[in-house]
Amino acid sequence: MSYDRTGKSIMQMRESILLAGGIQSPARYEASFSAPGLPAFTCYPENITLPPRSFQTTPFTNWGPDYNIPTKREYGECAMSFILYQDWFERRYFESWMNKVIPTSAAQEPPPAGLGFVQSTLNTLIPAASSIYSGLSDRVALTENYSDYTTGYNNFGGLIQVNCLHSKGNKGDYAGNGRITASLCMKDAYPLSITPTTLSAEASGYGTCVVVFTFREYVFY
Repeated sequence: MSYDRTGKSIMQMRESILLAGGIQSPARYEASFSAPGLPAFTCYPENITLPPRSFQTTPFTNWGPDYNIPTKREYGECAMSFILYQDWFERRYFESWMNKVIPTSAAQEPPPAGLGFVQSTLNTLIPAASSIYSGLSDRVALTENYSDYTTGYNNFGGLIQVNCLHSKGNKGDYAGNGRITASLCMKDAYPLSITPTTLSAEASGYGTCVVVFTFREYVFY
């Protein structure tokens, strides 16, 4: 059985595009974060670079040309740029998450102030966060079981899910942003680095903060 994705005429190509749901807009997406010990939240980053995927291979041959045998999966990193608001919510959130990966050197130090600010901000700005995530029960449970590695691979990895959304949303759809057309869920993820943010008296517009994430594997569905 074959599926013609192009058609033999303009009309057939148009019908193929309509059967596929239309062209995916690169501006219709959302990102959800669930870190252990931190509240889950959903946001709309300025831009997202989805991670690449490849194989490590080993050349092998009995005779003739080499054949590259796939031996291991490899995943690249995921980068997201966040617009900075005056509460610095996203920056504080990922700073707190990174403090869980490698804690501060002095055990007697109090927990980072940003963690309490993150919690209070969530309670004030988005008290319905839990109801938003209730719609994800049929996809990925972002608020629990954040790792598939029950042997204790790490205790700081969380889930990051990027949802691509339909170009035209209907009233009552998930989060009011239209139905989800595809999702990429990164498992055992954590922020690897926060790139420099430049403050300048000559700057205009808005500031951004770029965070690079690493993870063990992802699921695309």
